[in-house]
Amino acid sequence: MAFLLASLMALASSGMTAEAHGPWSKDVGPIKPATGDFAQAPEEGRQTAGAPDEGRQTAGAPDEGDASAHVAETPDWDGLTSDSAHLLGQQFAFVGFLHLLPESVTGWGEEETGGSATSRWRRNVGRVVWDEDHWFINYVGHPYFGAAYYVMARERQFDQTAAFWYSALASAMFEFGPEAINEEPSIQDLIVTPVAGALLGRYFHEVRTRIRTAAAGTRPRGRDRLVMFLTNPIGALIEGMTPGPTRGLQTSWGIVPSPPSASRQMRWRADTASPRDPLDGHTPGPPPTRMIGIRIRVDW
Repeated sequence: MAFLLASLMALASSGMTAEAHGPWSKDVGPIKPATGDFAQAPEEGRQTAGAPDEGRQTAGAPDEGDASAHVAETPDWDGLTSDSAHLLGQQFAFVGFLHLLPESVTGWGEEETGGSATSRWRRNVGRVVWDEDHWFINYVGHPYFGAAYYVMARERQFDQTAAFWYSALASAMFEFGPEAINEEPSIQDLIVTPVAGALLGRYFHEVRTRIRTAAAGTRPRGRDRLVMFLTNPIGALIEGMTPGPTRGLQTSWGIVPSPPSASRQMRWRADTASPRDPLDGHTPGPPPTRMIGIRIRVDW
């Protein structure tokens, strides 16, 4: 993840996107000073250098007749509410995926996964602790997803302050929601995710804005589309599950069964076929079961 973030920042700062040039960016050259009899008193009716004609539109000033120039972007509450519902579903799916990983990765043993999900959630949700997760998870993984939460709110026209609080809310939704089924909410995750996520998310949002500006309504290049996905993977997945046009990405995902590996089947067959002393107490284990996995595909 750290290598991914470093590579992403290098891509964004290497000049891969060109700045857009508006209609007023043309270089007209330096204005030569007036000489001769008109140097001090310009002729009446002529326009002096640096004083634009009243009938012309000055550079950078929007036309008063353009209504869109005076309409401020308002926060898209409906869009962010829909995104939050999809986000909650992704969080539950992510916790389900973690259940498939070994205990050495998640740290979830029989105590964390035994019993019903409801009883485990009730036991954990009221106990906020300082967790002992690996530093990479706490200080790289959580800020990365906090940045994705921040970008989601910014792209729904919320300002920086509101995006920070949305990141904090989305982090709390995960800590006290799906993750509390298996472990207690984490103090440092509740702090680091929105704080570091907002700092990283601000940079991500600037990168995404530059890419869209350079594209000027056209389809971004492949490398730019990859950066767009990496700077907001949650939003890309939401777009893939939501009907309508996407921002140059086509995302699909699904839960797929996977048969047990051939090596596991061979070990089980050898174990059941080998002769055993009935007095040693050994009994062959159950046959290997099918696995369930999550498949995600992103086309750009």
